[in-house]
Amino acid sequence: MINILDNFKKIEQEIKIYKPDVLVFCIDFDGTLTKICKSPFDAILENNYKKIVERVRNIENVFFCIVTGRELSDIINIVSIDSNIIYSGNHGFEIKSFYKKVRLNFIYKDLKNYLTVLKEIFKKVSEIQIENLIIENKKYSISLHYRILPHKDIKPLKDAVAFIMDSNADYKRMFELKKGKKIIEIRPKIQWNKGKACDFILKELLAQLSWVSTYNSNKGSTRQLNIDGNNSNNNNGDNFNTDNNSSNNNNGDNFSTDNNSSNNNNGDNVSTGNNVNAESKNGIKNILKICVGDDLTDETMFGRNKYSFELNPNSELNLNLELNPNYGSNSHLKLNSNSNLKKINIKSINCVVGKKKSAADYYIHNFRQTYEIIENIANTFVNL
Repeated sequence: MINILDNFKKIEQEIKIYKPDVLVFCIDFDGTLTKICKSPFDAILENNYKKIVERVRNIENVFFCIVTGRELSDIINIVSIDSNIIYSGNHGFEIKSFYKKVRLNFIYKDLKNYLTVLKEIFKKVSEIQIENLIIENKKYSISLHYRILPHKDIKPLKDAVAFIMDSNADYKRMFELKKGKKIIEIRPKIQWNKGKACDFILKELLAQLSWVSTYNSNKGSTRQLNIDGNNSNNNNGDNFNTDNNSSNNNNGDNFSTDNNSSNNNNGDNVSTGNNVNAESKNGIKNILKICVGDDLTDETMFGRNKYSFELNPNSELNLNLELNPNYGSNSHLKLNSNSNLKKINIKSINCVVGKKKSAADYYIHNFRQTYEIIENIANTFVNL
């Protein structure tokens, strides 16, 4: 595995060749933007690091997303930034955008159907008699932290949780146990995770930025997108839902793997102004996505490195946005009739905290180096 900071000159050169129009950061919180604490309630975003996040999130055409297993309200309260940022909580079950030009207030569909049973489970795990066990009720999931438990208590804890989950058919049918760093999580058995949440956010960016003129659905509705990128429909306060089956079927995405996409622009006259409202001269838009995380739950973010949407004039771009019923099932983006946009490239740079077995391409040593990556890549983007 390659250390990203030791090889940044090469990465910088790749970014300069790729010339992204938009930069998207998808960054984990605990262990990635802050140190792992003995108690989850002790975690803070230190002021010097917060200033870096605030500076980067205000760069034009940079979108900063914090993707965490924490409850959405918890991460918003800890970070305390309420403009130009996107938060994804509960491993993607909750997402909220604080960008004016990206309206997104999302809760995964049917989660309310799990709440009654989850409350029963929480009551039972709360009765586990193990000193120093920290139990978090995150509304849509439960976390049991055993970081400060003596080693002799860890197996009894795991046995007790397993016994509770095996004691009821609904518990086993509706929920699953997930492992993390010194943590056991009880989550709804839904095929949704941080990686799928990042994909969803990216699709929303494509849908709501002003690269397209109309938004058509099979319901016959059309949504106009303003030239400044602001959605003409104000969805603030709405809970967007998803289809439980949509996360399992990517056949509608029209994603085409393009292993050469980062090299196709060599010598091409690609816009370097980083303006989402002005199309690249060669009809190509490039998005650079940076994913950084530190544990098993973040591995779902480290997906395809390069892929693209191939477009034709006046074509509709199927983004599988039936994820969002406000847009209607089987929705498509329709390009401007005079658009010369032919292709949208997406390039990902994936980095894990700690040198370990991972699907990521690169690693860093500790959370402090996350900020070096953020600053270095943001500076490269600004100076294109």
